[in-house]
Order: sequence, then structure tokens, then C-alpha cells
Amino acid sequence: MKKNILEDRSVIEIKGDESVKFLQNILTADISLLNENNTLSSALLSPQGKILFEMIIYSHEGNILIESNENLHKELIEKLNLYKLNSNIEIKYRKDLIVSWEKLDTEVGPNFYTDPRNKELGQRAIVQKEENLKSNLDLYHKVRISLGIPEIVYDYNQNTIFPHEANLSDFNGVSLHKGCYIGQEIVSRMHFRGTVKKKFHLFNYEGSVSAFNENLVRNNKIIGTFGSHTEDKVLILIKLQELQENIKLEKINLYLC
Repeated sequence: MKKNILEDRSVIEIKGDESVKFLQNILTADISLLNENNTLSSALLSPQGKILFEMIIYSHEGNILIESNENLHKELIEKLNLYKLNSNIEIKYRKDLIVSWEKLDTEVGPNFYTDPRNKELGQRAIVQKEENLKSNLDLYHKVRISLGIPEIVYDYNQNTIFPHEANLSDFNGVSLHKGCYIGQEIVSRMHFRGTVKKKFHLFNYEGSVSAFNENLVRNNKIIGTFGSHTEDKVLILIKLQELQENIKLEKINLYLC
């Protein structure tokens, strides 16, 4: 049977006795919860608390595997090496591995995990690259968008938004109870003081959808930014004070899901 893959994802391996400690000190998720029976959603932030990289983390044969966007994996490796310092770890790009993905109702083999952000987003595994592979990318993003789950590169750029704005805290990607990590003070302040001013929301739409990263304008005022879309749904990073059930504009009508 052909393995269905997500060719826009890359895999990085972290090896060494201090792997968990190293990642625990820099990532948003509680890495101590990682085991052979689960995966974790997480992010690496700037010191100012904005998302630089989002990722899914696996425990694999005593090591840790990180899947992230293919276009950003080299930069992610550079950033991890920057923070490595004297940690007893090895960071390696695993070009022999790739991410396989199947819908929730598909029968799969061993080593598949339910997506940690939302079980409805299906099942994923890290597998060996081989000839008998088939892209499942279009279907994956259609399902992802329909569930209102934004992803870096497709819905927002690096170093532009905070985890709460990307709904990362709603999708199990931020721990509010672990110790310090990069950007933690700002993330905690936004959460406990309720200072989030904009968030991604999912809308049904009629009309013409603007391209990714273009502004949503009403009455000559920018109220949001377009993310990715399907034939009938669109993700929009919208100012919460402008959020309404129905937003009717000249070229598009939006209906909050």
C-alpha cells in the first residue's frame, strides 16, 4: 500500500542524554509529557514572544524527532544549534525520513499518532522515504483549514504573531504551568491579563477571497489579515473588537463558523 505523505514537512533528530532538558528550556510545550504513546504540538518563540517555528514532536527509539515546515528546517537547525551551548546533544537533519498522514477514519499501521492539536486532523507518522509514496498534501490542508487550525508559512509569517493569536494554546501547544522558556514571560502575561487583541477565526465565505497575508478592510480600516482557504472556508487573523457573526463587504461576505 502506498504511504500518503506531507512533502512540505521535514524531520530533525535530537539525540543525547540532555535532549528533553534542552527542549524543555526553549519550547512552549511541556516536553516532560512526551513518551512513545503520544506526540506534542509546540513552538519556538523569539525573546519577544512571537512564533519563529511551529512543530510536532515525537519520541522515537530513545531520541526525539521534530517535524516542521520544509522551508524553515535549515533555519530551525541553526537556531537550535545557537541555543545548544554545552548541552550533551546532537542535532541532525534526517533527510531519509518524511511525514506520512492519513484521515481519521483510515486504517493505518503501527507508529501512527493522532494529531496532538485536534484528533479530527487525522493520524500522522514519521516514515522512511521510499519510491512508493503519494502526496496527501492538498487533502491535509483542506481538512486543517476546515478545523480552523492555522500553520506557519500558510497562514502567518515568522516573528509576526504570538502563540495565543495563532490559537496554539487552544491546540495544546503551550504549557502555562512548566518553568521558563524563550518568550514565556510575555506569553504568560498575555494569557493571565487577557491582553490578546486578535486571533485566527474560521469563516464560511461567499465572494472573492484575497491572497494570503493581504488585509481585510472595512470602512477604510484594517480589521484582519487573510490566511489560507478552501473553496468555502477561510482562516482570518481578525481583531477581536471587530469580530462579528456576519461581515459583509463589497467583494466578500464572511460568516463566522
